[in-house]
Amino acid sequence: RKGMSNIIIAGTSKIPEVILNTNGIVQINGRWIEDISSESYISIMDWIESYWSDSRDVTFIEISLEYFSTRNLTSFLNIIRKFIYLITLNKKVVISWYYESGDDEMLERGKYISSIVNIQFNYISIWSH
Repeated sequence: RKGMSNIIIAGTSKIPEVILNTNGIVQINGRWIEDISSESYISIMDWIESYWSDSRDVTFIEISLEYFSTRNLTSFLNIIRKFIYLITLNKKVVISWYYESGDDEMLERGKYISSIVNIQFNYISIWSH
């Protein structure tokens, strides 16, 4: 959309894949054990700010983390809050938290994060392969 491009930050076994798509679908997948690089973090935050002025009416954030270290909570919350700001621009933000069936710890972590950012998440149980 209008000169904005999608960003894909490749995941590893210790940092998540982050896909920022101008079509309004954002994905955070994988394992978040270590901090993402400050360069990647700044790219994500800059992209979100640019997206504010040219966002879709509804932005879907799909979070599918098999592991999430609480040491990364601040970075994660900052990213989510930046998207939630869209609500003040009369846009809608839908956050789906995918977790492995039976992984109560990740489900609880999603509920905890939802309570901090004060927006209801959709919780979707998936079967591991």
